[in-house]
Amino acid sequence: MGGSWHDRDDAALVRGCLQGREDAWEELVRRYRRLIYSIPVAFRFSEDQADEVFQRVALKLLEKLESLEKVGSLGSWIGTVTRRECLDIVRGRARSADVEPEVLEQHAAPEVPADDTLVAIEQEHAVALALERLDPTCRELLRALYVESPRPAYDEIAARMGRPVGSLGPTRGRCLKKLERRYRQVLGGSS
Repeated sequence: MGGSWHDRDDAALVRGCLQGREDAWEELVRRYRRLIYSIPVAFRFSEDQADEVFQRVALKLLEKLESLEKVGSLGSWIGTVTRRECLDIVRGRARSADVEPEVLEQHAAPEVPADDTLVAIEQEHAVALALERLDPTCRELLRALYVESPRPAYDEIAARMGRPVGSLGPTRGRCLKKLERRYRQVLGGSS
């Protein structure tokens, strides 16, 4: 299996990893890096703690590659493992401070983000993956309209893309439909 791994689905990446393809592993890690780091940030961890969580999750992923049953839900698996690693660090801090179990819950609560925050992080990650998988025209247009800050004017976007201003609206509509399909594929695992 040669070529770029960027457009391959998670199942293909896992197969490549199991075949010893370092480039498949690098793409898998690149694909989920943002998700893994976002969760310790939500826990308000330091950069060093976020790095530690990333290392732990990457190691667990490497150890579990062969036994992953649902590669299609790899993002959810990674999110769950990352949350558990973060909670282990929170509990470890409390234990190292020799804190009673009931105080541990009170101590840990302010640092643990709400479930809806973690779900939002996973959804944002899925949108980012879906956006990456769009054709260059749609990716460029949607990034200009919804990601860039400050958002460029329509005439600037049109000039950049070499298109008439009047074509941006219809193109945006088609691109949003493509993004929605890709998003559903990412969530459904048939990326």
